[in-house]
Amino acid sequence: MMWNDAVGYEAYVGHWSRVIAPRFLAWLTLPARLKWLDIACGTGALTSAILACCDPSEAVGLDSSAD
Repeated sequence: MMWNDAVGYEAYVGHWSRVIAPRFLAWLTLPARLKWLDIACGTGALTSAILACCDPSEAVGLDSSAD
């Protein structure tokens, strides 16, 4: 099952998440220095974009998959 396989998930969903996440964050137009919690972060595409684009005071990615 792809949802329990980080490599398969990244190939299917992660690629698009890395393209869309920065645009989504820009669209939100939120202030810098917020605290972020990315629940069900998968391989971390959105968490990585938050770190790169949003100047967070804290960012946590949480996922139940061991991969």
